[in-house]
Amino acid sequence: MADYKMLINGELVDAKETFDVVNPATGKTFAKAPHCDAADVDAAVATSKAAFPAWRDTPIEERRACIEKAMGIIEANKDALAELLCKEQGKPKGGETPERMFVGASLEVLLTLSCMKKSLAINPEPLVHMDRPEAKVEVCRRPLGVVAGIGPWNFPLLCVMQKLAPAVVLGNTFVGKPSPFTPLSILMITTLVKDCFPKGVINMIVSDDSKFRSGAQLTSHPDIRKVSFTGSVPTGQAIMKACSPDSKRVTLEMGGNDAAIVCKDVDVKKAAAGVFRGAFNNTGQVCVAVKRAFVHSSIYDEFVKELVANAEAAKFGDGMEAETMYGPL
Repeated sequence: MADYKMLINGELVDAKETFDVVNPATGKTFAKAPHCDAADVDAAVATSKAAFPAWRDTPIEERRACIEKAMGIIEANKDALAELLCKEQGKPKGGETPERMFVGASLEVLLTLSCMKKSLAINPEPLVHMDRPEAKVEVCRRPLGVVAGIGPWNFPLLCVMQKLAPAVVLGNTFVGKPSPFTPLSILMITTLVKDCFPKGVINMIVSDDSKFRSGAQLTSHPDIRKVSFTGSVPTGQAIMKACSPDSKRVTLEMGGNDAAIVCKDVDVKKAAAGVFRGAFNNTGQVCVAVKRAFVHSSIYDEFVKELVANAEAAKFGDGMEAETMYGPL
């Protein structure tokens, strides 16, 4: 099995323990991930805090150049990243042909690069609301310090990197924590790009939350100044509580409960196909996935028939197989 390590202070670090990472298509363990402890969390935050003053004072052009260099490395390794993402999360790998480049894991890698590119355009210059001889009003956006980014299991690359890239471009340092269900692809990225940044600017820890909840320690840590989280509503509520004693800034992107409303004047065949894709894309693991459908009674039977036809035609299975349309649910 491949050896995956955490990133702390620019160094690849082993943990005292590991935990199993299971391929959902096979139900079998295919890799081991490091399981951090409280000391690892403290070390990651401490080195991030120590790196902050120099990184904050680094010209933004140099900070952008670090992200651009990291993007080039990710681009060069996009196929390997997509394969690893497929194995740990289950979504089809994609990328086998030009037609399947924008499918599953390959698509997520491309979306990750797109989000990183967008971060380069962020302009931290003051926003001037009033500039008169007698008064000037402007909003200045300054780096906060250490930002914690906690990602989910459905888009593990995209959701962590879209937190990391804007944070570091704007002069913050970063401690990331991926989901224990899908920790490997983001560990692979930080291993690849660690030398693009000064030591301590980016750090990545992982834990098996059934043994030790590193996220709880991270979000309540007094040296974390902002938390960005994507995941479930209960966990988001717990993070809000953890951040309240010292009034940390918090961004929460939590799960949805989404309905499709199907009106009587639709093209039933197209509507059923759209609802089916909306429910099962990304192996059904999307916050805005269709959870239920309200269908006009006059087309209900026909809609159900078309929905069943879509299900019967869909190819579910191992995402590494080129004909797979949907990974294991």
